[in-house]
Amino acid sequence: MMIGNRVMALLLIPFLLISSVPVVAAETEERIWEDEWMYSIMIDRFNNGDPTNDQGIDIHNPNGYHGGDVKGIIDKLDYIQDMGVTAIVLSPLFKSSTYDGSGVQDFYKMDERYGTMEQLKQLIKEAHDRDMKVVLRFVASDNDQETLKAAVWWMDQVDIDGYKISSLEEKSPSFWKAFVNQVKAHSPEFYLIGSAPEGSDGTLYEKAGFDLIIDYSLYEQISDVFSKINSSSKGLYERWGQTVSSYENAFTVGTMIDDEDTVRFTRKALENRHHPGTRTKLALTYLFSAPGIPTIYYGTEIALDGGEEPDNNRSMNFRVEKELIDYISKISEIRAQMPSLRKGTFELIYEKDGIMVYKRGYKNETTVVAINNTDETQIVDIPVEQMGREKELRGLLEEDMIRSTGDGYRIAIDREKANIYVLGDKTGLNVKFIAAMVIVYGTFMIFIYLVWKRGKKKQAS
Repeated sequence: MMIGNRVMALLLIPFLLISSVPVVAAETEERIWEDEWMYSIMIDRFNNGDPTNDQGIDIHNPNGYHGGDVKGIIDKLDYIQDMGVTAIVLSPLFKSSTYDGSGVQDFYKMDERYGTMEQLKQLIKEAHDRDMKVVLRFVASDNDQETLKAAVWWMDQVDIDGYKISSLEEKSPSFWKAFVNQVKAHSPEFYLIGSAPEGSDGTLYEKAGFDLIIDYSLYEQISDVFSKINSSSKGLYERWGQTVSSYENAFTVGTMIDDEDTVRFTRKALENRHHPGTRTKLALTYLFSAPGIPTIYYGTEIALDGGEEPDNNRSMNFRVEKELIDYISKISEIRAQMPSLRKGTFELIYEKDGIMVYKRGYKNETTVVAINNTDETQIVDIPVEQMGREKELRGLLEEDMIRSTGDGYRIAIDREKANIYVLGDKTGLNVKFIAAMVIVYGTFMIFIYLVWKRGKKKQAS
């Protein structure tokens, strides 16, 4: 029995060797903000880690305080990191009259309901130790001197990496240019994110110096297309063309499917009578594989429901199925491994009534994304000129291998499914496999010889 177990162990070695060989190896490059993706948290609604700072808690009141605090986020940093998050966006921390931090009463005090400055510093340090950046949502004061002063004060107090500022339209582009100049003079690497409301010209704020602009008109298209089935996605590509022609750097435009100012994507899917989990997977696949820096609002990973504000800011629930969380982890890892998905060219190859295939290219790397937002299995034939001859597409999101034929590549995608492929040379003889087999069976023969020799000795004695 012992010999049989050893033989089986030896026979399994080559298969173990094969499974340990990665399909692709990402280029090692300096990490820039275009490589990030952000997880935005409404502090009061995320996790109550320190009940001693609870004041006037009323979890049944949509406009009341629910008890979430900085300690609660610290306690969930492993959870956040496991999804592949690279930057955390915190709701405003200033002393406020409202749960969302927007009713600022004192720009130089942290709201005691959220915890202490020491806890905030601990959160930032532990996030940095996990290679995650921390961005604070900043609320502008009615007083322009005051806004500039408070921005620099918080930068001196805690080691945050950036600000996200909403309601840009409430002040002039010239003010924001002065704001950006002062912040950058204080810390050139500090990152500034601006939310351009739908109907406003986001390019004005890009020209003011903001590093990233969240374009709500793009959000509307993404959420509308993927919250219902059989919806044409051609407009998404056309919108990208408009972004390229409008913005100086289209790759630093933020993308999302919902946030603190919108109804939940889950609500849109439910109103269209679709399963929100399936819809969310398709939307996130696009978000993580199309140009732009994606942001996920807390709760998206559990398909949290919610209508207009404040209903969209319901309390987080950590006792749920992990299917969506695991999916986010997987697409996040693929995005991190493939530079072309973060900063590559963007070319629509095929689109018809909800099935779309697009190509991303960066240096020598080419990825192909197929999203079937229809109620039927779809087959798409890609001409060989698009990819080249003697190549193959290797599925990264779902296991698949598509080899070129004389005519091209045939991609088959099940209904409401998506896949991300990397283009590579056709695999021929697997040299590593052959070498492993030689080593294994050579070792096996030596083992058999030693067993036979030991048996002979026992017989002689």
